[in-house]
Amino acid sequence: MMEKLTFALYQYSLLGIFAIAVYGLGRPMTGWFMQSLGLSKFLMVPLTLASGMGIAMIALFVAGVLGYLNVTVIALLVLVGIGAVIASSVADLPRLGICGSIVKDLRWVRMDT
Repeated sequence: MMEKLTFALYQYSLLGIFAIAVYGLGRPMTGWFMQSLGLSKFLMVPLTLASGMGIAMIALFVAGVLGYLNVTVIALLVLVGIGAVIASSVADLPRLGICGSIVKDLRWVRMDT
């Protein structure tokens, strides 16, 4: 019984990590939708996930056609997606009013010359 529960938790954690990664891949594609059309988060999150899943499928298809579909390419795709989530989250913190010292250090500062 414990082995089945461990296996299920492992599979759901992998699914969650992949969902976060495809959200990060789809975020640059749908970010401008939210700004220009003013759609709610309830509409944007599924659209972002679907866009990211499409990008991931195309990337995996291209890697497979070229003969490079292996664990390294899949892990790289997931890491790029997670990095995109982290980057977009840090970029959104000042807009949301959550500006701690770490975020202020990470923002670009305009240098007047």
